[in-house]
Amino acid sequence: MQKKLNVEVTIYIIGGLITAAVDVGTMKLLLLNGATAVYAATGGFLASILTNYLFHAKITFGKMASRDTFFKYVALVCMNYL
Repeated sequence: MQKKLNVEVTIYIIGGLITAAVDVGTMKLLLLNGATAVYAATGGFLASILTNYLFHAKITFGKMASRDTFFKYVALVCMNYL
């Protein structure tokens, strides 16, 4: 039981690190190509939301992504910022 939990936590952390890298990488790339800070941050955030969803849908939860679950995920993420 403990080993399975350790594996799940490790996978979850790897997903977070990948998501953060996509966020920062996209933002840096947009900034280097002349985007304003607001547009670069928004682009990075949107790319990271998509990456996070796809990673966890496929790897963490072992399910295929669907449009319905993606919109539910986006709604949940948006509610977190209210």
